Amino acid sequence: MERRYPEATRREALILALNRATKLNPLPRHRVAEILGTSDREARKELHRMKEKGMPVFATKTGGYYWAQTEEELEEALRHYEAGAISILATCYRMRNRSLTGQISLEEVEP
Repeated sequence: MERRYPEATRREALILALNRATKLNPLPRHRVAEILGTSDREARKELHRMKEKGMPVFATKTGGYYWAQTEEELEEALRHYEAGAISILATCYRMRNRSLTGQISLEEVEP
């Protein structure tokens, strides 16, 4: 039987579960949704809100989540985020400086 908790308690349960998760043994996304009693989409939104508040919650490539336990884990995850942000900004720069008149040629498209 699934236990129902008030919203604040569910968040606390998620924080405790994430704190026990490790980079090598992350908390699966479906488990995050179960703990919160929400859909997968709402669980991802909650994880995003936690990150926006500065909580060191990070995703793995396999769809799990963990709480950074060491300075090294924190720095590695932050380097990944920073690289992604730089890539997005570079794309925006290229798009902003692109002329909208005329057609793009195949030579301009990089493989």
